Amino acid sequence: MEGDALMSQEKRIELLELEVNELKNKVKELTLLVVKEEEKEKREWQRNIISDYMIKLVYPGIFGQIENPKAGFPKNRRTVAEQLSPGQYMFIYVTSPEKKIIGLTKVVSELNITDGRWPYSVDLEWVISPKLGISLKELDLDIRP
Repeated sequence: MEGDALMSQEKRIELLELEVNELKNKVKELTLLVVKEEEKEKREWQRNIISDYMIKLVYPGIFGQIENPKAGFPKNRRTVAEQLSPGQYMFIYVTSPEKKIIGLTKVVSELNITDGRWPYSVDLEWVISPKLGISLKELDLDIRP
């Protein structure tokens, strides 16, 4: 009987040690997340944030819309799209055939909402029309839009 009580006490201690180790691991994970978030706040750039100047990642289809450029946003970027307003500038960063900034546009319309793959869009006007482009690396920018 006494052996059973000791055994269950030893088992409880063992379980508590496992739980403590699990808690320690969770604290380490959370600490790493906090550090990562603090590093994000220190960056000179941020993702999915609207400001006077921003980089808009677009696909090669933009070349078919050179005369009537638009910036489209998927459903999961509604909050970002809703923050856009006329007068804001977007550097157009094309993903293919090479990843390069090809020009600068200005938002010239309020948000348009439609159905489809890109339900949120704004009309753009070229400030600096499309060029051969420059990569972010050539600009010494260590970012990946």
